[in-house]
Amino acid sequence: MNMARAKRTNKRLDFALTLAGLGLVLHGTPAFAQTMPPPPDLPPVGSAKAASGRVGFDDGLYVSTADDAHRISVGGRLMTRFAVAREDGLVQSRFSIPTARARISGHVFSTNDFVISGELGRGAFELRDAYLDRPIFGARLRLGQFKVPYSRQQLTSLSRMQFTERALTNAFSNADRDLGISLYHRPEPKSRGVEWYLGVFNGGGVAPAQLVDHALPRVAARIGWSSARVNGYDEADFDGGPLRVAAALGYLGDLTPTDAMVHRFNVDGILKFYGTSLSWAAYLNSRPSPAETRKLAIGYHAQIGHFLVPRRLEFGARFSRIPEAQRERQEVLAVMNIYGFEHRLKWQVEGGTFRTPGSDVLDWLLRIQMQVVI
Repeated sequence: MNMARAKRTNKRLDFALTLAGLGLVLHGTPAFAQTMPPPPDLPPVGSAKAASGRVGFDDGLYVSTADDAHRISVGGRLMTRFAVAREDGLVQSRFSIPTARARISGHVFSTNDFVISGELGRGAFELRDAYLDRPIFGARLRLGQFKVPYSRQQLTSLSRMQFTERALTNAFSNADRDLGISLYHRPEPKSRGVEWYLGVFNGGGVAPAQLVDHALPRVAARIGWSSARVNGYDEADFDGGPLRVAAALGYLGDLTPTDAMVHRFNVDGILKFYGTSLSWAAYLNSRPSPAETRKLAIGYHAQIGHFLVPRRLEFGARFSRIPEAQRERQEVLAVMNIYGFEHRLKWQVEGGTFRTPGSDVLDWLLRIQMQVVI
């Protein structure tokens, strides 16, 4: 009897404890509730806290911080070509990749620019550009490996030219990329004004500094002027409109004793008006000779281009001549350019005649090239 009563009492106690536990779980106590703060509100989509950077496309794919203080861009260009030519009575044809360029560029802390580019289309990797660029005293300072600021033709990117190759005068000027330092100023793209460059270089060309041996240091200087709304370093006139002009003088010299120093002078310019562009350059090289007098050599080129269909179909012609060995070397070329997105997508058909030193026969060539720039 007593045992039965005890069992009934235990069951009632278990039931009461169960109800009390459920009450604590479902409702909680005031003290326990105060120790559990509510979760923080999430920031709205698009706020500075929700997104800390940007991704887009502007002269290449880029990633940047939200305030654009730091940015890195990845781009490049690819040129594929078929060429057939007759030289010294022999006709040859071939496919080639004259350029497969990769480029990384950007800036850090808003004003410190950097560029690294390499060439992959020549069978082995070749470093082309590697420099830092920052503002200083109203100008800009560039340090590293980059183009020697001498002639317009050399400073203009090959991808922004009307022909598949630079004129003969480019090799005659003997100006390429080099390791050095340059102080320069260039007006804004749509503004008129004076541009100037002053630089000192190793003189070894495109080569790592530790591999340059017995190179002659060089000094380069360039000064010019451009009117408003002219891009003097793009040969085609995509913008159209009234007459616009850019012109400059350049100097390149080896830092050797005065009597052995090689001097190079250049004058170049470009006119643009209503889809037509006319560019030219003249070069004068002065070097010592065994007769104790300086030997002078002159080279020049001129070219014209015109859009038959604005921004889409362009025709052009070029003549260039340089002295080489015992006689002149010259070329006469014509080109047809079909543009997709300006120079980003371009198809070129180019042909003409040329004369090599020591030959009285005019040889000929034909090139077909497609270009993609990202």
